[in-house]
Amino acid sequence: MFVEERLEQFLNLLGAHGSMTVEHAVELTGVSADTVRRDFNRLAERGLVVRTHGGIVHRDTVAPDSPIRERRVQNAGQKALIARAAASMVVDHETIALDAGTTTVGMIEHLAQLQNLTVITYSLDLAGEVARRANMTAVILGGMIRESTLSVVGPEAVAMVKSFHANTLFLAANGLSEEHGLLTPNRMEAEVKRALIDIADRVVLLLDSSKIGRRALVSFAPIEAVSTLVTDAGADKEFCERIRARGIDVVIAD
Repeated sequence: MFVEERLEQFLNLLGAHGSMTVEHAVELTGVSADTVRRDFNRLAERGLVVRTHGGIVHRDTVAPDSPIRERRVQNAGQKALIARAAASMVVDHETIALDAGTTTVGMIEHLAQLQNLTVITYSLDLAGEVARRANMTAVILGGMIRESTLSVVGPEAVAMVKSFHANTLFLAANGLSEEHGLLTPNRMEAEVKRALIDIADRVVLLLDSSKIGRRALVSFAPIEAVSTLVTDAGADKEFCERIRARGIDVVIAD
């Protein structure tokens, strides 16, 4: 198991249990205690965990890799407003890419009056929603399915993305940091997100205010990769002004 794979596994378990000992990590991975301690120190240096005597504990400012069934009910009101605002940016006959996420799923009902939309996605949830709409064509990426998020990832998905073009990508992230940019807990989803950014003329980041300032294991893009940030009224006003100063439009959904 590679270093980053171990770190990802540790963070996922921390999200579920809140703490982990060196002994537990050794049993889990089969590496030495010294190797585990170095891994724990790496996570602490990145600000992702708090180091304790004999282990690590979860840091509240770190975004967990939550199952999709849990994310559907988290900040649902804010996500609904963001989804509606994002949908208003789409016009007839466009090809759009929708990132895996509960907010992007919420966009679909607001696109019903548009004509001839093509939707590229790696989310099984999204593909199912789009396939039921007569005015939309779903393009689903191929690859390995992540059970927790129902997203399709892996080298096959990344390679397939590169053959497409999208007018707009509606992007999701688990965290947004001024220093580290856009963040996600999963390396394989990060690769698909990067590929989608590369094929889009415009990138719109959909992010509820609870994720601003949160960290996660993988930084997949700088803030400057985003054309527009759509967030809710709970977003820190000074943060939004600093983002605008970097040339990014900020839309407050209300």
